[in-house]
Amino acid sequence: RFKVVGSRCQTLPRDKGDSLRITWVSQLMQVPGVSEEIAKAIAERHPSPGSLLQKVMELDSTGASLRSPDVHPASGFLADLEYPIRGKKGTRRIGPIVSRRIFAMFHAMSP
Repeated sequence: RFKVVGSRCQTLPRDKGDSLRITWVSQLMQVPGVSEEIAKAIAERHPSPGSLLQKVMELDSTGASLRSPDVHPASGFLADLEYPIRGKKGTRRIGPIVSRRIFAMFHAMSP
C-alpha cells in the first residue's frame, strides 16, 4: 500500500517549480522506515533518483554485494546522515537499517 502525498510531505512548500523535489521526497517515503524528515535529508544530499543511483553504482564498482551487507560499507552509505527531530532541538542519524533498505532498492542484484 502506497503512502499518499496528502497525508505526508506536510512541511514541503507547495511551489510549482519544486514539484520534482516533492515527488522525489514522496518516492523516498515509500521505503519502510523513511519519514518525511529522513526523505528530505536524503533529497538534500542526493537531489534526484539519478544522483542516488550514481552514488550506489560508484560504491558497487568497489565490489558491493548485498549478500554481506554488514561487511560492505555501501549498505551503510546513508547511515550517518543526520536529520532534524521534528518539534525538538537536535538531530538523529538515519542508521544502518534504513540505509540498507535504500541501498537494496537502488542496487541491481544478479539472479
